[in-house]
Amino acid sequence: RAAPHDPQVAQIATVRLVRRYGQTAPRTLLDSLESLWARVAPVYGAGGLIINVGEQVARQLADGKWYLRWVDRASGKDRLFRTGMALASFAPTRQEGMHRIRAALSQSSTDLQSERPLTLNEVQYRRVLADRRRELLAALGEALIAAKKPREGLDTLSIAVRDGWDLQLLKRVSSQRLTLGDTAGALAVEAKIAADPRTPPAHMDSISRV
Repeated sequence: RAAPHDPQVAQIATVRLVRRYGQTAPRTLLDSLESLWARVAPVYGAGGLIINVGEQVARQLADGKWYLRWVDRASGKDRLFRTGMALASFAPTRQEGMHRIRAALSQSSTDLQSERPLTLNEVQYRRVLADRRRELLAALGEALIAAKKPREGLDTLSIAVRDGWDLQLLKRVSSQRLTLGDTAGALAVEAKIAADPRTPPAHMDSISRV
């Protein structure tokens, strides 16, 4: 009662609700989290657990409306990037996620300059923005494939790996191409993976032989 917005209030109350309803009544848990939110919001620090649990339970119940609501409640910079990535990975909110990702991709670097940390100079921040663009394109490509648009998805993934170097992203693109039967396209990406010194020698040798 004295400090309803203390982060530990939301954290401890969320843990108690999960213990009570998590295994047996997820819908009741979601309703209870909503009631708790009305009393403890805004949350910060450890209190953000309520948002994480809300998102997890909404996904468990395949409830797009509630998942969207909890995703939008999370705080942080670069909202279009953060929420677009989260929403695009969940079928009921995939279209909204793709819409936000496209909006994030259309933002100019000038618009994002206000968010540049003081610890990064201009050159370093341009690299951060390039990495951000690659992640957005990869998420959009994977969402398009999941939405039964393989050609558009593969084209988008190709753009994602065209510039720069991200080993994990290369692996994701290769996997998607193989899944869709694009062996030649997958091998072109695998050649880059084989050239990366972080790739295990056994995997490198197998790719080189093919």
